[in-house]
Amino acid sequence: MRGSLVPVQRYARRLLDMDPEEIAARLAERLPAAAPVAAPRWTPPPAAVLAGRLEQCFLYGPARGRDLVQFWQLEHPEGAERLVELARQALDRWEVFSVPVRLTPGEIDWHAGDQRWSWELNRHQFLFLLARAAVLTGEREFAARASALVEDWRAHNPYGAGANWSSALEVAVRAISWLWALPLLWPAREWLDGLYDHYCYLSTHLSIYTDPTNHLVGEAAALWLLSVALPDLPGAAGQERRALAILAREVARQVTPDGVSREQSTGYQRFVLDFCRQVVTLAKKTGRRIPPLLEQRTAAMAGFLALLGGEDAPAIGDGDGGRGVPFPEPRPEVDWWLPLPQPPPVTGRVFAAGGYCFWEAGDLALLFDAGPLGLWPNASHGHADTLSIQVRVGSRWVLGDPGTGAYGANPEVRDALRGTAAHNTVTVDGLDQSEALDLFKWLAPVQARLVENHSDERTDYALGMHEGYRRLRRPVTHYRSVLFLRPPAPDAGWILTDRLKGTGRHRCALRFHFPPGMELRPNGARAVVAMDPAAGVGLRLAFSEPGWRVEPGLWSGRFGHWETAPVVVLERTVELPLVWVTMLTPIR
Repeated sequence: MRGSLVPVQRYARRLLDMDPEEIAARLAERLPAAAPVAAPRWTPPPAAVLAGRLEQCFLYGPARGRDLVQFWQLEHPEGAERLVELARQALDRWEVFSVPVRLTPGEIDWHAGDQRWSWELNRHQFLFLLARAAVLTGEREFAARASALVEDWRAHNPYGAGANWSSALEVAVRAISWLWALPLLWPAREWLDGLYDHYCYLSTHLSIYTDPTNHLVGEAAALWLLSVALPDLPGAAGQERRALAILAREVARQVTPDGVSREQSTGYQRFVLDFCRQVVTLAKKTGRRIPPLLEQRTAAMAGFLALLGGEDAPAIGDGDGGRGVPFPEPRPEVDWWLPLPQPPPVTGRVFAAGGYCFWEAGDLALLFDAGPLGLWPNASHGHADTLSIQVRVGSRWVLGDPGTGAYGANPEVRDALRGTAAHNTVTVDGLDQSEALDLFKWLAPVQARLVENHSDERTDYALGMHEGYRRLRRPVTHYRSVLFLRPPAPDAGWILTDRLKGTGRHRCALRFHFPPGMELRPNGARAVVAMDPAAGVGLRLAFSEPGWRVEPGLWSGRFGHWETAPVVVLERTVELPLVWVTMLTPIR
């Protein structure tokens, strides 16, 4: 389909939707690049004045920053010990997506590797780690290395030139990394010129038309943080107002009232939340007024992710492990630095606006996706996973989403893992619910909705549908209902009913993806048991008809890596309509 007229028609429709201002902005981007223009000159105030500004206008200044690090060490001595150990390792070797790199000024190649790998390195999120280690240990080597890396980077990346100035989002994340480290390494006056370059770039390169997704949220947040923390920057007051207006508008557009990112990605929702919570925390610290909606949606996003398990929330949509705060530790204690109100405990929720049902009772939980493909017009980070489910028994997601794999480094893996067959739902005629246009665009949105839902003392129920296969010559509509029989019922578990309405003969397949390490064995002609021997938990799947099989599938537990994992498939070529009933029983 990518070679047909459909992509041309899609681009034509998109062009018709553009207003003259957007067309002009996009044409300007396509003009041959001129030589980079240097940022205007800026003479910062004296160091003592700037230190006072940071104390008042940022989360901390040089004095309070050191106190905060030491307070954190007292409250989290084990975390501080791990941090120093990681910082010592960073002096010799750092890992970017598990690929080692030496952070040695003069030797490091800031432009090596594929684009996503290079951008991750150039986000400089190791600087805050080195800065905290310098405070905790008093060893000058940490501070000297951080400053030398910044100087080396500036020497090899002049303002506006090269790949590391090609994405405003990457400029934004890097600016935040520098801003967090600056007070702890004070006086680091040479960094101020670099931060000013980042400020100038962001003020003229926001992705208002080119990528109004998490990119624009991160860029606006970084511009606001720079404008507030360094109010002596030229035009800072105006940029502060502008950035806040854009941020509030985009959060209202990109986040549902019940706290779900319309990009339909838990990974990128964490990314957006990182930016928003910095703005909310700094606004409270400095007494600035921000739109109530911004604070409300930030709390709602945090509540949704906390309900799903926080850092251990199941994968939905794309996720590349990116963070909007410079905490590179495996278990960053962001809440200590950027506290948010803890949402009340909830055992079951329907997020109607976001398109999810999450039911939890005892040690059982199920996530049901009845939402759209993603944030339109491109749904860049959404997967064709409508009506898929994920199941947790104990602390183990025994039925899950296989993840993201990679982006441009492996387009085949990229397409496979975001396709419908990579999710716990139904495919028709071997097709995805929507067709991919390129690595980050889909041809058309999937019309999906949560038809009904209700709960009582013993059960939860939801019915969803989507029309992704209405594009076929003989259209098909998929309905899925989920019934949760909650414990302490002796038959606690879930009943799935899949109805495929339509006419004609179609090849239909129902899939269930299990993570690596799960052991599968038959349990009669119509059932299969999947067990995690290490955790001692599992799931029994009983089908309404025989004929299931196990086949190898892809599983990506973290970005840039993938392996094989078992997939249970029930497939038939039949005249529609078709009904499948599947019983899922937890095993402990």
